[in-house]
Amino acid sequence: MDFYALGTQVIALLQRESRVPYRVLTLQFQLDAETLDTLKDTLIYAKRLAVDEDGRVLVWTRRGDGAGWSAVHVA
Repeated sequence: MDFYALGTQVIALLQRESRVPYRVLTLQFQLDAETLDTLKDTLIYAKRLAVDEDGRVLVWTRRGDGAGWSAVHVA
């Protein structure tokens, strides 16, 4: 799957669930460690759409800098 298509699906899941454990993301999207780390870096640091909680859970914040994926506008 294309990385940006993956990001769109993960954002939709985060919008719906608000909090998603990294293990669930790994299972749901069949992610390897490198892809999960890249996704985390993108959502947490580059786009500022989520925060990390205790290294175990991705939490949706939608405090983004306006440069998020297009799915941010689709609920």
